[in-house]
Formats: sequence, structure tokens, C-alpha cells
Amino acid sequence: MEVLQQHPFNAQPNPRELTESFVTPIEKAFARNHGSIPEIAEDSYSLQLTLSPAVCRELVAAGLKCEPINAQLSLADIKTIVKQSDLVAALECAGNRRSEMNIEKKTEGIEWGSSVISNIEWQGPLLHELLALKGIDLMNSSTNLDNFHIHFKSSQKVQDDSYYASSIPLSKLKEVPVILAHTHNGMPLTKEHGFPLRAVLPGYIGARSVKWITEISIEDHESTNFYQALDYKRIEPKDNLELNKLSGDSQKSGYRAERLRSTQALAEEGPSCAITKPMSGDRVRLLSPDTLRGEAMHDSISQLVLQENANPQRLIAVKGYAMGAHGSPISRVQIAPVSFIRSPHTLLLEEINTIKSAARDFGVWTEAQRLDKEDGTFINGVKVDSNERKQTDSKFGVKSWAWCLWEGFIELPAGVEEFSLVARVETEDGTKQEYASSWNLRGVDNRAWFVARDLHIEAEVEAASTPRQFHA
Repeated sequence: MEVLQQHPFNAQPNPRELTESFVTPIEKAFARNHGSIPEIAEDSYSLQLTLSPAVCRELVAAGLKCEPINAQLSLADIKTIVKQSDLVAALECAGNRRSEMNIEKKTEGIEWGSSVISNIEWQGPLLHELLALKGIDLMNSSTNLDNFHIHFKSSQKVQDDSYYASSIPLSKLKEVPVILAHTHNGMPLTKEHGFPLRAVLPGYIGARSVKWITEISIEDHESTNFYQALDYKRIEPKDNLELNKLSGDSQKSGYRAERLRSTQALAEEGPSCAITKPMSGDRVRLLSPDTLRGEAMHDSISQLVLQENANPQRLIAVKGYAMGAHGSPISRVQIAPVSFIRSPHTLLLEEINTIKSAARDFGVWTEAQRLDKEDGTFINGVKVDSNERKQTDSKFGVKSWAWCLWEGFIELPAGVEEFSLVARVETEDGTKQEYASSWNLRGVDNRAWFVARDLHIEAEVEAASTPRQFHA
């Protein structure tokens, strides 16, 4: 792990290692903290579940049947009084790929790369089922709940508030399988990742998946915690004058606070992807038909590539991950090579924009192959057997909250020794990854097409005497 900050502890894995397996090993899961890691004893832990009489009356007036709740649940209660579910879901920090935004202009925050994402198998009760046990049946209600919010409070003491907290609209529990996880990848949560209990909100920015939760409540307002009201927001200054008013010594100004409060908090994420092999600056090995079979993750992929390329002598392997959106899984991943020999005077931002526009306007796109879990245990990220399939579908529809890994092979024309790669994705419901993401003060929500630049064929490969250039 690359430690980017020791106190509080923030670290990211090597992108190359991140995509070696569909389920991320816990030791390779990114760490994101705003304060010290709490030490919580399991036998003394309890979760406070609250619905105040006042908010309950508001819900009843809106048409939802409920009674006030004031319950203390031990970890044993959480594991036994309600059905346990398994869910494979990816968590992605809102600051993932911030380093790319910093190329345009320095943003605030940690210089995260493209590996602040983890795909984990979580186990615990679904929150809507716990609420149903307490008399709040959201799934069978047609009541408009948009004015009510489910709040998650953490025991973590943080830098900018008394504790960490967050919220989402209560109505989202009918669309998203929010899980109260006590287990990850078949083992109890580690303290670094939220032991003894954390919330996992699939499809949302990682900041909403609160760790070390001590209280869950239903309120008639959004969380006012610093990390919901004054952080994790996409602030785009209209000019340098406003940028100066928002940053530097002016960070604690009333203008900044008002601008943040009036901006909607980041919530569900759009589709995105990253290339993890090769990475920018790499020397890339050409594959022959024989070496292709050893490089491909599955024999079926190497057979497909050989069918499509009658005499493949200059193939390169490209691998990465992709994230869908709103539960719609990835339907296609496309990659395109772009020849670009950089001038010493070319600015990096100009280089990247040129590469992306060449791919967009002239690119010959190759369809990458999506890789699913081999043994079929997981159906769109939800662990089910054939007898449970219909029940799973009826609750949230057939949705996927996991990432997908992908692999593609591109044949480079003879003579091309220096090039870049561009990747883009699309979901099953037709949502396309955005071409570019606007620069913003905090460097969050970067969902732009991914570029791996400054790639070179390995020196031992015999090169043509006259380098050939191509757009894609």
C-alpha cells in the first residue's frame, strides 16, 4: 500500500495489483479516514436505532405506517434477529482519480490516483429489512418519502466536526440494498474498515458508507455534519477571483461556507473506468500468438482474439476495471490506441486533451471482454442460489453493484513504437461515461474517459526504421 497520509491514515494500493482478482483482498482495500481509527470492543458495542415521536408523526401524516423507535441493538442482535444477506459491492472514494484533475490545476485534498476503489463481499442485514422488523415497511409503501432522510452516525472523532456522519434520502432504501456489514470477504470487519459494524451504500460515493456506526436515525432533514454539508461537493469557480475567495486563506470565510451549503452533496456516482495495465509511462511487451495464451486471463479470450486477428504479431494486452451506475452494470468497454509523440514543449494537459480528441474523432475502438466471477456464485453482485433468484429480482430488480474487470487486446500497426490508450464505458441502460469532467475545487467526481499516456514498445522488440503515426 502507498501511504499518502499517516495521521489520519490514508492509503491506496498499486493499481496493477488491484485488478488481479474480482473480489479485492482486504489488505489491498484503500483506506480513507478523517480522524483516528476507533478501538471498539465487541461485547460493549451497541447500535442506537431511532425514530423520534415528532418525525414519526410527520411520516404518518405523509402516509407511512410507523411507531416511534428507541432501540439499542448489540452486535449479536444484529446478526440474529434479522435475515443476513450477502452482497458484492464496490466502494469508490469521491476523490478517486483526483491526480488527473490536478494536471489542469491544483485541487484541494490528497493526491489520489486511480486505485481508491475496492470490490468487496459484504455480509449483514439489509437496512430496510431491519426497519421492517421495527414496523417500518418501506418496500410495500407507495408513500413519497423524499423529504425524509436516513442518518448514519460514526464513533470516529474527526478533524472538522465532533464525529463523522452522513445521510441519504429515506426513499433510496427502496432502490439501493443498503447493508449493515459486520463481515467482509467472509471474515469479521477489521478495525481499519469499520469493526464492528459499518454501512455500505452501493452506488454512492464512499463517503456515504459510514464506518464504526453507533446510531441510525430517521430525520426530516439532510445531515448537517461537516462532511455532508461542507465537503464532498463539486464546486466549480466561475473565474480566478471566485477561486481566490474559495481557497487558500479564505477557506474558512462565510462566502465559502455559503457556497458549499447551497451546493448539492455528491451522492450516486456515474459510470467510470480505469486502465491498470499498462500504466502511463510503461514499456509495453508485444504479444505473439504463443505469449497471448499465457497473458489472457481466460483461454476463451485468447481464442477469440486469435479468431479476430488472423496473423497477430503486434498485439498488446490492456486491462482495467469499470463501474456502472445506479445499479446498471457495464455493457461495453472500449479501448483505442492513439499515436502521439510528445514535444518537449507540449503541456501535459494539452497532450491529454489531444489524445482524447483524436480517439473521439478518429478512433478505431476495440471491444474489451468483461470478466465475471468464474464459478457463477454471484449474479450481478448478489450472492444467490437458483431457488432465491426470483426473490432477489423482485426486491431491487436485476442490478449490479460490483465493478467489472475487463481485458482487451489491440494490434498495433508496424512501426508504431510510442502511443497512448483511451478507455470508455457504457452501462446496460445506455448511460455513457462522460468525455470530460469539469475541474472543481475539491477534485472530486472525476468520471472522464481514462487515458494511459506515454507508452513505449519494449526496446528488445525490433522496430521499423521509420516510425508510423496513426490517429487510432
